[in-house]
Amino acid sequence: FPGISIHSSEYNDSTIFADKKVLIVGLGVASGSDISQELSYVADQVFLSHQKPVICLPRLAFGNPLSTIEPWLGWYFPWVRKIILMAIIFGSYI
Repeated sequence: FPGISIHSSEYNDSTIFADKKVLIVGLGVASGSDISQELSYVADQVFLSHQKPVICLPRLAFGNPLSTIEPWLGWYFPWVRKIILMAIIFGSYI
């Protein structure tokens, strides 16, 4: 592979990936997903390669951190939780 290859610990700036196709291998705890989100604004395309199936959720929903909304909905309104999470993930509930 003749292109740039770096570990997430070496990542500092997204500008070196501007207008390029980028492959991110592994999402890690947060580094791969955070870097892929940042690169999506400057890179031509961003691809994620991950060993196991994963669902990528936004960090914010309705202006609040998803971690504060999801547990509350699951406890009080389990059916509403499903509808809202489906809307966040897929854009609509079918």
